Amino acid sequence: MVDRARLIGELDHSTCRQVTVVSGPAGSGKTSLLASWLGGSTFFRPAAWVTLDPDDAEPARLWAYVRAALERSAGVTVPAPSTVEDVASAIEALPEPVVLVLDNVGCLPAGPAAESLASLLRHPLPMLHLVLGTRGHPELPLGRLRLAGELAEIGSGELAFTPAEVVQLWHLRGLSISDDEAAILVERTEGWAAGICPDGSDDAVADFLRGEVLAALPDDVRDFLLRTSIVDTLDAELAGELAGRADAPRLLELLRREDIFVHGEPATYWRPFREFLHHEAGIELAGELPELHRRAAGWYAAHGAPVNAARHAADAGEWAYAASVAVHSGAPYWFGPQRAELTRVVDRLPDDAGPEVTAARTLAAAVRGEPVDPSDALVEVVVARHRGDPVALLAAANRLPEAGPLRAVALEATGTAQLWEGALDDADRTLTAAVATAERAGLDVTAADALDGRALVQLLRGRPHLAAELVGPHETVLGHLVLALVHWLWGDAEEAGAHIGATRAERPVDATVRALVHARMLRSYGDIAGARAALADARGPGIPPLLRDWAAVVDAEVRLAEDHPDTALRALGNLVHLHDPHPLAGPACVTAARAFLATSAPARASSLLEALQRSGAPLGLGARVDAWLVGALAAERLGHPGAVSIALAEGLAAAVPESLFGPFLEAGGELAALLARHRDLLDAHRSFADRLAELLPAVPAEPATQAITEREGVVLRYLPTLLTMNEIAGELCVSPNTVKSHLRSLYRKLGVGTRRDAVHRARALGLI
Repeated sequence: MVDRARLIGELDHSTCRQVTVVSGPAGSGKTSLLASWLGGSTFFRPAAWVTLDPDDAEPARLWAYVRAALERSAGVTVPAPSTVEDVASAIEALPEPVVLVLDNVGCLPAGPAAESLASLLRHPLPMLHLVLGTRGHPELPLGRLRLAGELAEIGSGELAFTPAEVVQLWHLRGLSISDDEAAILVERTEGWAAGICPDGSDDAVADFLRGEVLAALPDDVRDFLLRTSIVDTLDAELAGELAGRADAPRLLELLRREDIFVHGEPATYWRPFREFLHHEAGIELAGELPELHRRAAGWYAAHGAPVNAARHAADAGEWAYAASVAVHSGAPYWFGPQRAELTRVVDRLPDDAGPEVTAARTLAAAVRGEPVDPSDALVEVVVARHRGDPVALLAAANRLPEAGPLRAVALEATGTAQLWEGALDDADRTLTAAVATAERAGLDVTAADALDGRALVQLLRGRPHLAAELVGPHETVLGHLVLALVHWLWGDAEEAGAHIGATRAERPVDATVRALVHARMLRSYGDIAGARAALADARGPGIPPLLRDWAAVVDAEVRLAEDHPDTALRALGNLVHLHDPHPLAGPACVTAARAFLATSAPARASSLLEALQRSGAPLGLGARVDAWLVGALAAERLGHPGAVSIALAEGLAAAVPESLFGPFLEAGGELAALLARHRDLLDAHRSFADRLAELLPAVPAEPATQAITEREGVVLRYLPTLLTMNEIAGELCVSPNTVKSHLRSLYRKLGVGTRRDAVHRARALGLI
């Protein structure tokens, strides 16, 4: 037996009550569970067991069996011939409690035997714990016991096997099954004991259900089951439509009461049972199935369920009707959780079935991102969103209905177009309305896209925590990319990389965003070649304006890392003009300021950053903190110690609430040295400072100035210029190899690895 400790524990605990009912459909493991409980190590009471059958409908026969079981198994003496009163009196006189199991009690029909058993339940017998095993709900007065708290119940949900129990069962049979395989088996069988057995082949399960369930049912109930098995869930009205019966509600209630693999409201057949019924219906009702599917399609269409209507229309061979439903009344559902089901329906339609089928195939292809010729507004929305074309997207959105579920699609498309155009305020308002409208309409795909658009807006506004909270639950590409940027800003490189790795960008616009995020992260980690390669994927025609400008900023950042500050400034173009602030003006101005520092123009860097702070431009992607930190470096080079302290303090004040460590890592070793000399500012933010100390590179020990020779000092003074190694050698009338030798010595003494860092370090030490 499988050790089902969770259920054994429930049975042990239930003995403090008067009655326990273990109920479930055939093959759910009721009898096995009760047998393993009575024979287990946790059970110590005297117990008796009687398995009932319909022949026990006479009270004398019933209580004779109970008397024999009590005497043989529990040592209880009951006079013969026995009545319920005799059994009750004998139990009342017991010195210790006894457990009586009546298995298969549901087979007792209403009548004298059931009534005598009911009278036993009405006796308060503290020395008896009665356990009833049953397939359905027995005709016994259990409601009073339930209200009094004297009834313990274990139903089909508790009896269902867990994946761990499936693994154990297979192991006991000498077979192996992985945890994932066990989980799939449990999902397919709903944990039904007969279905999860290693020898539970489809044929064996079908034989069991045919012999143990269907054979015991009246012909009218059996016919009802077969006709209604073609649908997933059963509304009483739909059941009547399919079965052609006015008493469908009564039959459904009968199935529930008898626990014949039916649960929930509306009713749902257990998955293995429904698959079995569907197979049987295909044999016994083969000629009637198309008509049954037509009835189901008509009913679903009339009751606002177009996806089900389209599926059953296709099952009936009504291709044009299925396609028409999928394109028209089913249009909003292409943006909800049933999109995959609609796609499967359309894929089943034959190619030459008419214009309705052609329209449905076009819509399905557009949703999958395949090239199509837009034929209506909805297809145009899908295509334009796929390409990232804000003009076409806005035009198509304006052609969608202003009422009904497609209103959510129109709002999301409009908000996305506004976002790609860089209108952050308009986009946020429209996408907020789209989220609310889509959630009311049940369009989870549209709601997720709108939430992720809002998240990107907040990230561009400089609110990463809010951006992370807004990311939808459906793991979209844009959602992962927003979270990658957020975790990068938080200094969590591993989590940021995981989100990048989780994206599989199929839409060109998503691929562009992924390339930009990946390039920016690689550049910050020092992989300049990787950043340049990733950035190449963000190029091409049709990039929306916002992403085109974002690509320019990232390109400038990479050029600056390649020690090309002048070309970096040219790449930024008009993005640093602050008379009409751009959504990316913050990152652009910070990059320009870094370029000015690299060309020994700290005053220009400081002036630009001051203008940025005054402009009110969005300071997203960490630019609010970046601006203060780069401003501190500029002030240091200008010899303004007071301005350095103010800038560092402001940078910390902006970074701490949002946990922004990324900008400090961006600034590199020169900032680490600057912070080391202003530790008093960090003391006000102790936990932030401790984490920052873990992330920032250690500040190298300051070498003595006399360790640098006169010739090395001469070479050092040439490093801030734009002269190449050969040009410096020409100026000094020495060979290029001599200059390289001096540089290697300088780098070692300054504790740096690049020309740029050597200049920064030398300035910090006052050597140049």
